[in-house]
Amino acid sequence: MEVILREPGGYAAITPRQRLFTILLVLALHLAVIALLMLVPAARRVVIDNSPFIVKLLPLDAADAPAPSAPPPPSASTPPAATKPAPVTPVRPDAPPVKPSPAPLPVPRPVDLLPAAPPAPTVGSGDIVMRGGRSVQPGLQPARWVRKITDDEFFPLMDEDLWRVPMDVTFRLRCLVAADNQIDCRILSESPTIPGVRKAVLRGLPLLRMRPPMRDGVPLTDQPVEFEWRVGVHSRFSALGG
Repeated sequence: MEVILREPGGYAAITPRQRLFTILLVLALHLAVIALLMLVPAARRVVIDNSPFIVKLLPLDAADAPAPSAPPPPSASTPPAATKPAPVTPVRPDAPPVKPSPAPLPVPRPVDLLPAAPPAPTVGSGDIVMRGGRSVQPGLQPARWVRKITDDEFFPLMDEDLWRVPMDVTFRLRCLVAADNQIDCRILSESPTIPGVRKAVLRGLPLLRMRPPMRDGVPLTDQPVEFEWRVGVHSRFSALGG
């Protein structure tokens, strides 16, 4: 146990341990200051070395611009070259124009009489044209549209985020037509594939009505019918029978 003695002035006497601690603390502070002074020039040198060097080209002043060189004055000793007059050609009177002889008229040749082409068969606006351009068999009436879907009915079936998307999608469908004009369809192909448009087409199929193909007035409910449905700026139909 240490005993601290106080001097007559009232201050405590410093022990050897406290004196040693104070000396070490002062030395540590001096070393820290010396280390900081050694680091400052190096940091300053790095900043100077890394500073960008910018060169700006200024336009040339008019006073410093070189004056255009004047053309050399003509020499007085060199006489100008004399020009020779061009020879004058005598004018001859124009000869009278020669009239061409009339060409012989072509001899008429006999005309080959070809049989006139038969007129193309007309198809109703709602008929479904047979594939491959083959003629309709006697007594067979192709399927015919009874009711198509309108734009006002079709586009609400799509999601709103597809309304402003530029698109041109073609669907090919094969259907069986019932006697009551209802159709049962499946999609054969679509190009390009947009799931939202495909969903809208499947929703719109129950709204379509088609008269089935008929033979001698009898509906052919087992005869498949193919048609194309094109969805673009407007919902359009182009039907093909099969």
